[in-house]
Amino acid sequence: MAAITKRAGFCFGIMLRVKMTREKIFRNMVSCLVFIFICSADLSSQITIRDINWQVSKVAGTKRAPFVKVKEVLIKPEGKINKKVRIIVSVANEGDKIVEGLVLRYALNFRIIKLNSAEDTAIWSVPFRIEELRISKIKPACAQTVKIINTGINKELKKLRNNGFWIDAIGLEIMIEPRKGDDLNKNIYQSLIIAKQ
Repeated sequence: MAAITKRAGFCFGIMLRVKMTREKIFRNMVSCLVFIFICSADLSSQITIRDINWQVSKVAGTKRAPFVKVKEVLIKPEGKINKKVRIIVSVANEGDKIVEGLVLRYALNFRIIKLNSAEDTAIWSVPFRIEELRISKIKPACAQTVKIINTGINKELKKLRNNGFWIDAIGLEIMIEPRKGDDLNKNIYQSLIIAKQ
């Protein structure tokens, strides 16, 4: 009788351990699923910059021609600087929920050369303009465009020309202010346009 009781207790102990192991496995599975859900919820709101377009408008007196998309800009150091440059940035919400309160920070700089010189040396300047743009809301799987209009390029060009320098390229760095769950590789972008004389 004692042997039967002992064996029954042993079997009960095994069953209890199996039950506890199953419960532990179940709890671990639930924890993993919750973690995956949280991560996917954060990543589902990833914001990216889909496209950056440089546009130029020629100013003649009080009239300004329509802006056109360009891959290079012709800016001569002689005479009046009559080109206006703007930049169109397309920002996309790759996720499945609305994203609000976006901040984009950008910096503009020049690649500087000497005027009337045979030297082929050119250096990138530090940014001459740092600003930010704000987007109130982007719907899921949608894109929105923002315009960088007040670039300050012409003012800086006049300063360079007065000191015997000019440019052969204009650079842009733009960054989406990081948010929880962002892939930082998708937060910062660079673009440039060649400037010809």
